[in-house]
Amino acid sequence: MSVFLRLSKSAEELNLAPQNTWAFMIIGNNASMAGTACDFFTQENAYDAAEKNIPLLFISFPCTKDPNWNNRPERREKCTVAIVTFANWEWFESWDDKPLKRRGDDYDRAKKLIGQQMIDQTCKLYPQIEDCIDFIDIGTPVTNNHYINSTKGEI
Repeated sequence: MSVFLRLSKSAEELNLAPQNTWAFMIIGNNASMAGTACDFFTQENAYDAAEKNIPLLFISFPCTKDPNWNNRPERREKCTVAIVTFANWEWFESWDDKPLKRRGDDYDRAKKLIGQQMIDQTCKLYPQIEDCIDFIDIGTPVTNNHYINSTKGEI
C-alpha cells in the first residue's frame, strides 16, 4: 500500500528533515512483532485490517530531498509525503481485472480505510502535517500491478 500526500505548507514551515523513517508501530512495551502488532497482516480482508494498527510504515518527505524543489514557484509553499506499508495481495486480488478508476465502491472503501489508517499513524509521528494535507492519493497492490506490472502488487 502507498499513500502520497501534498501538504499546503513548505518543509521549512513544518520543520521536516530530509530523512526516511521506518516506523515500527509497537503497542505497549513489547518491542517484538508478536501478538497484537502483527494482527494487521493476519486479517482476512482489507476492511478488518483497517481496524488494526499497521505495524510498519516507511515515511519519507521527497520534497526535502529534491535540491530543485523550490525552483518551481508553484511548489514553494508545498511539500510532499510518501507513506508505504505491506498489504496482503488477497485483500485486493478480486479487483485486479477491473479497469483503473472503475473498480467500484467496495474497492474504493477498502483502499481508503487502510490509506486513512496509514495517514492517521503518520500524523501521530508528525502531528504538524495533519492540518496541512490538501491532496491524497492511495495505491493498493492492484494499483502497483497496473502501473509497474508487478505480479502480486509488490513494489
